[in-house]
Amino acid sequence: MKKRDKFHIQEGVSAGTAADGTAAVGTAAVGTAAVGTAADGATENGATAAGTPPAGATAGTAVSIVDGTAAGIVDGAAAASTIGKRSAHTIKKWAKEEMPRERFVSKGAESLSNAELLAIILRCGTREKNAIELAREILERSQDSLQQLRRFSLEEFSSIKGVGIGKALSIMAAFELSRRAETEVYEGLQILSSSDAARVIAPLLRDLQHEECWVIYLNRANRVIAKERHSSGGVAATVMDAKLIVRRALAKLASGLIIIHNHPSGNRLPGSEDKQMTRRLSKAAEVCDLVLVDHLIVAGNTYYSFRDEGGI
Repeated sequence: MKKRDKFHIQEGVSAGTAADGTAAVGTAAVGTAAVGTAADGATENGATAAGTPPAGATAGTAVSIVDGTAAGIVDGAAAASTIGKRSAHTIKKWAKEEMPRERFVSKGAESLSNAELLAIILRCGTREKNAIELAREILERSQDSLQQLRRFSLEEFSSIKGVGIGKALSIMAAFELSRRAETEVYEGLQILSSSDAARVIAPLLRDLQHEECWVIYLNRANRVIAKERHSSGGVAATVMDAKLIVRRALAKLASGLIIIHNHPSGNRLPGSEDKQMTRRLSKAAEVCDLVLVDHLIVAGNTYYSFRDEGGI
């Protein structure tokens, strides 16, 4: 009777270690299975051996076929741990002077590219991409335009593989802080022109996909008392209630006011309704000893001023 081939199980051999005829993970060896598995296609006197590890084989067990032959060679790259794959993409392996955070500290923010600054906000990447590679993919989605990127919604950010809700909210929060810094109004800021008024509110409106109306309340010297959002509407219109606007102005003891709303379409020119609303507001303000100083329409990076164009 022909002696049957035998499986030899060697306990306690760690992944990546060769011992007593057992091939380590990632090592090519004929007739040898990778850690924790039997070699698929290994033959036993012409018959195919089972592809299931014998009883007692664990993650720390090496299984080898002694008297048989292996039909294939174990691919070390495919069998390698995903930890090794991930390390190839990590920024931690870079030289310190190349890491975004370290360069930010040593050379300043201006030395970093948009992708590197975005990578700092992201903090980490994925198994396939490091933070900078992920940041570059995000920028590609916006055609490398920060103006377009800051218009992205939560759903648009989250649709990018590797950008979950947490990363998306971090990016959106950074953009929102930037807008608020641009429009921060200190007490007593004086509005002397339409450009001054646009600077106070326009950054809050130019990226919106819906219409909003804001009001700046002024004292007799045209210094800012307060700024408020009056209403938020749809893509084509928003409500501007003359009575409520005048009432709020009187409550704040204001002497003048500036109305600002946006056109998401990008067309800065006023429509017939915009002109009618401006006339109604001007008359209502005059009755209450108030002055409608201006009405601005923000459209992207431009605006229309009724005052500058002789509409008030």
